[in-house]
Amino acid sequence: MRRVFVYLCLIFGWSGAAIAQTLQPASVPTASPATGEEETIVPTFETQKLARTYILDIPAPRGQIVDRNGAPLAQNRLSYNLGFNFPTPLDFSDAQAAAFAREKIALAEKLLGRSIKIPDETILRHYRNRGVLPFEIAQNLTEAEYKEVKDEIRAPMIVRPIYVRVYPNGKLGGQIVGYTGKTGRNLDGIIVNGGTGIAARDSTIEVVRMLLDKELEGFGELFRYLSYQEIGSAAMLSRALAGVAAGKIVAALPGSPDACRLAMEKLLIPELGHMAYLLKL
Repeated sequence: MRRVFVYLCLIFGWSGAAIAQTLQPASVPTASPATGEEETIVPTFETQKLARTYILDIPAPRGQIVDRNGAPLAQNRLSYNLGFNFPTPLDFSDAQAAAFAREKIALAEKLLGRSIKIPDETILRHYRNRGVLPFEIAQNLTEAEYKEVKDEIRAPMIVRPIYVRVYPNGKLGGQIVGYTGKTGRNLDGIIVNGGTGIAARDSTIEVVRMLLDKELEGFGELFRYLSYQEIGSAAMLSRALAGVAAGKIVAALPGSPDACRLAMEKLLIPELGHMAYLLKL
């Protein structure tokens, strides 16, 4: 599917004077039947305020990212946002607009069974600048929440379908593939830090290792040897590694600033240029 837009106008917080100056069209001559004089049609603040973008379909999803074995690292999932439309024409006072929104937010809280905190300032800013567009109350509804509200809501409440990005192995894997894959980026490698220890939450090495085409075992060996000289036996708790993925250098360093300094100054900086040269042969 493709995302289809019909653009009437799109305004990013410009002042009325800036809009008039920027969007001033060439004079359109129109003959007056009575006098024969020409008149100039000029966009007004009100015509710009009432313009809107129409989305005629679900936006097209981004492509899936997988590792070299086909395991998914980044995927798309259909999700839903709950919102409502302000009535038109937009002639509410600030108090009326806030009260109308509060009524819909209270209904959403009842349907979803949770508290929703939205400041009046956010409501009024939306109403003044983009009042004809839907105001979103809750984003990325869970499957249970969607089932709860889809048959219960009535206009002006709406549920909007959207695609969201999910990372089965955490964001790190998708980011590495995105930067080291065939994306047109002219870079020689990527360095990540943190998550290289043995705690339950430390999963960087598992993700990075499955992306590598070649692992530089000597990097980890030398890093732990140099670390031992500084911190003793605790050096063996680090699983830092480096290797090559999609023709790019990838290194996973510990989260400790001292450990990163050691790896950069003693190992990576002296050899990065040489490694980049070899990978281009």
